[in-house]
Amino acid sequence: MALTVFLCVLIGLSRIVLNEHYLSDVMGGYLVGTLWLTVAISVMEWLTAKDKINWEVTWTSSRVYFVWFSVLSVLIATVIYANLSQFPLLQ
Repeated sequence: MALTVFLCVLIGLSRIVLNEHYLSDVMGGYLVGTLWLTVAISVMEWLTAKDKINWEVTWTSSRVYFVWFSVLSVLIATVIYANLSQFPLLQ
């Protein structure tokens, strides 16, 4: 959690230093992110209290394959995006 907060602060500071956003924009982004995090945690706790969520996950082989597929898809999409952003297509 500390690493995540540290990265968020660094990204916000980089936006200010690079003159992409004003301080008020970055602070507003932090505020909206905190609001959504609070809502998500509240809904999760409420559903847990109502016994609507079962946190005991059984790891079947199909679920493991799905997780690996999801992780690889995100990595491949990130690599493709990073490569395409270096070579803009029709400007």
